[in-house]
Amino acid sequence: MKQLIFAFAIAFQSTAAVALPCEGSRLAVTAPSWSVTSPAPGSYRITVDLQGQAEPMKSAIGRIYFIDRRGGVISSTKIDRHLQINPGSWTKQTTKSNNARWGQLVGMNHSDVSVSTCVHSASFEDGTNQAF
Repeated sequence: MKQLIFAFAIAFQSTAAVALPCEGSRLAVTAPSWSVTSPAPGSYRITVDLQGQAEPMKSAIGRIYFIDRRGGVISSTKIDRHLQINPGSWTKQTTKSNNARWGQLVGMNHSDVSVSTCVHSASFEDGTNQAF
């Protein structure tokens, strides 16, 4: 059933999809809201709201990509594998980094950036695992 849900989601993927280095599912988890702040020079706090698209996940392995209008990856961060990600609810992930690439996103207009996820594998509440 999980494979059918993900296959269905992939069939209706946006035609404006970005060519990411993703060997997994782009639609298992979405990231519709984000922010990048700089609490101190050279330090960045990346906050992303994640939402599952199928069944409750007790863990997921993957990355979150921040993409500019030309389709280039500005930066990326791992999905926290210990987060529980559920469909229909938001899970907030906050990451800290000293990588200067995040500085490009501080104060950047959200309409100039798209966020895409790539999930390689997930463990579900019912005890099953899925690789993508």
